[in-house]
Amino acid sequence: MAKKYYRAIKEMTKEPDWLTKEFPNQPIREGRTMEDPDFPRIAITYSLEENSRDSSAQQEEMQKIIEEYNQYYDTAWSLADIERYNGDINNRLARKRAEFKQFGKQIDLVIVVDRLLTGFDAPTIQTLFVDRNLEYAGLIQAFSRTNR
Repeated sequence: MAKKYYRAIKEMTKEPDWLTKEFPNQPIREGRTMEDPDFPRIAITYSLEENSRDSSAQQEEMQKIIEEYNQYYDTAWSLADIERYNGDINNRLARKRAEFKQFGKQIDLVIVVDRLLTGFDAPTIQTLFVDRNLEYAGLIQAFSRTNR
């Protein structure tokens, strides 16, 4: 389901005036959103299952997603570097290092499935959308990442 959200958001935001098309007759806040033609910068990460029936398709889809990310951010990650790819996402979300404080180097929205619940800090993230049941520690960890 996460990949469907990712593709839908990418498709919806392709056009430069997507905000006014998607939200007609709604006030749109002036500022970064309107000045940034690439808003929202989106990334996705999920756990790859190596032994399931559809593992090959999952890995191919993730490789395409990583290639899109590489094109946008001028990086060179691959499935073999998935942990470093996730680390790069973390750094861009946290915006603590000088290189990721620059306009256009950050991520505005990340779609996550079974990742980034620990060792993750993104004080700029203000919204958590949960599309499945989370229990106990997973629920607390997910909400604590956005409730700072």
